[in-house]
Amino acid sequence: MSDVGPKDSHTYNPQQMSLFHQTKKPVTVADILEDNPSSKYDCSPPFINALKRIFNDDLNRLHGVRLIDYRGGNSIHSWELGLRGECSAEEIALMNQFILKRRNKEFGCEQDGKLLTQEQIASFCDYPNLGEVLNSLVAKKYLKLINGKYKPLSGNFSFEVYKFVDPNKISVTLVASDANRLGVYHNQRVRRLTPREAARLQGFPDSFVLHPNDDKAYHQLGNSVSINVVKAVAEEVLLKMLSYSQPKTEKIEELVI
Repeated sequence: MSDVGPKDSHTYNPQQMSLFHQTKKPVTVADILEDNPSSKYDCSPPFINALKRIFNDDLNRLHGVRLIDYRGGNSIHSWELGLRGECSAEEIALMNQFILKRRNKEFGCEQDGKLLTQEQIASFCDYPNLGEVLNSLVAKKYLKLINGKYKPLSGNFSFEVYKFVDPNKISVTLVASDANRLGVYHNQRVRRLTPREAARLQGFPDSFVLHPNDDKAYHQLGNSVSINVVKAVAEEVLLKMLSYSQPKTEKIEELVI
């Protein structure tokens, strides 16, 4: 059901992280999760119920799931969840085709974001009641009509959470714009990652004092440098430099002797 996105947290092999020494036990998202954070980080009941409906009540399938509206594939979209109003099977099929087809060169040279006329939509969605379906999607604000052309209204920010991290893998990158929209299914709860968990992902110790305003804390952490990553890269660079310099040093010593 979900497009897990780039090969990041889902093909992670800890043995690939070091070329020069055996790695320790790999750290996963589960290692930074709080056991019982405040309920204010829980996702809303309507959102959770929509996810349950999509996954037939098996919320373990949320691990690694991406929710996104401007890409096709197997991503979960807002119209499938009914976030702006329940959609019929016809409406869902039209929206999924629209997201894919609007990227085709036959409809223009723009890379993304093409607006399509009803006639163009009819070329890949031949509904006898196409006008009614489009009007319904406009009324529910999944589509917008601009000068006789349709464009999707939704995006990443349609969702309370745009990506669910997998507790058994590594996390995606934190960024300032949406660090507050990373989610997790943990201890039977569907929730957002807390600022403290975000800080741990960036390598900050629990003694680090977070901004009391959650939004500002997420923004700061999304803009911060991952301390442990910088340290690990620096160590690898030094080890690599030493591995290249050592043979040369030994040869010089042999010549001197």
